[in-house]
Amino acid sequence: MTFASPIAAVSLIEKGNLPKPNEEATAQATEIMRRLLTRHRAELHLTHELHIPDSLYQQAYQQIFRAAEGIAYRQRLETSANLPAIDHLLAGPGPRYVLLTALRGFTRTSENYSGQLAKTIGVGLLTMGMVVPVSVKARSDIYFLIYDRQQRQVVYFNQTPPMAEQEPLDEASVENQLRRMLGQDFPLAMK
Repeated sequence: MTFASPIAAVSLIEKGNLPKPNEEATAQATEIMRRLLTRHRAELHLTHELHIPDSLYQQAYQQIFRAAEGIAYRQRLETSANLPAIDHLLAGPGPRYVLLTALRGFTRTSENYSGQLAKTIGVGLLTMGMVVPVSVKARSDIYFLIYDRQQRQVVYFNQTPPMAEQEPLDEASVENQLRRMLGQDFPLAMK
């Protein structure tokens, strides 16, 4: 099975609680996913990477996230998937199945997180513990889809279980998420 270039969207929170898309963080998260897929190529039965060119990246990004979020919301695989960008890349002879991976998340600057912690403590003290907001430093959600190009449908779907905090820019954290998510279907060896 081939794997498509990982798709990622990582935001950075520098002020308040307003996440802003960050190209550098997104590129770093994409590279982390690519390294992990390559490292666990044998366990995931992957042969090579199907590169998504810049000209199709935005379409593929929207289509993959739409498919993943739709399946996650309905809690069932769709009978067909609308992934024309992937179909275009797979035109002609080639592998029947392609692994699609998508990561979405956010992280905070250390200054922002320190400020949020101080605010949490202050609100907790002022309300005598009745209200204590929880500051989350980072979060990442990972989706895995296996797409059957002949049937034009997603035949496998998995997503990371909800966790309190997972840093999308920490390779060990992302690998831990993959192990928890894929452990039953694709046991990943320790490396």
